[in-house]
Amino acid sequence: MVRKIAALLGWLVLLLPTGLVLAGGWVVITVDELPGAIRAGETAEISFMVRAHGRTPTHGVSPLLSAWNEATGEWIEVAAEPAADVGRFTTTILFPSAGEWRWSISAQPYPQRVTMAPLTVVTAASAPVTPSPVLDWQLMLGWAGLILLATAGGVAVLGRRRQPGDVVAAAD
Repeated sequence: MVRKIAALLGWLVLLLPTGLVLAGGWVVITVDELPGAIRAGETAEISFMVRAHGRTPTHGVSPLLSAWNEATGEWIEVAAEPAADVGRFTTTILFPSAGEWRWSISAQPYPQRVTMAPLTVVTAASAPVTPSPVLDWQLMLGWAGLILLATAGGVAVLGRRRQPGDVVAAAD
C-alpha cells in the first residue's frame, strides 16, 4: 500500500510541471477589416485588436504578421506597432508578387497563431479584387438552431391529433 502511494506521489510530482506549463494564457486576435484590393509592390495597412484571455485588450504582447505564397515559396514577417487604443495594433505589409497569400498573426508570448482567410494579391495592372466574405460560424449556428427549434415546435403543434374527450370550443 505504501508503495502504491509513493508511486502515485512520484507521478504527481513528475506531471506537476507539465500542468503548470500548459496553464498559460491565450489571446483572441480580431482583424478590424480585411484589406480591399491588394496589388503586388504596394503597401497594405492591416489593423487588429488583441484581447488577453478573449476579453481584456492588451498591449503586453509583440504581434507578428506572417504571410507566405505557397506557389513561389516567398515568406514575409512584419512586426505590428501598438496604436493609441490599448489592445489595438497596426502594421503595413508589402506583398512582392501576385498570387494567393496565406497569412497569420501571432502575439508573443502567447503560443497561438491565428490563421486568416487567404488574400489574393493582383498585379498592378489588374482590376480591383474584393475580399471573400468571412463567415460568422456562431451566427450561422444560432440561426440554424432557431430554425430547427421552430420546425420542431411546428411539427409538434400540427402533428398533435385530437383524442376522444378533448374539449373543442364552439363559436357563437
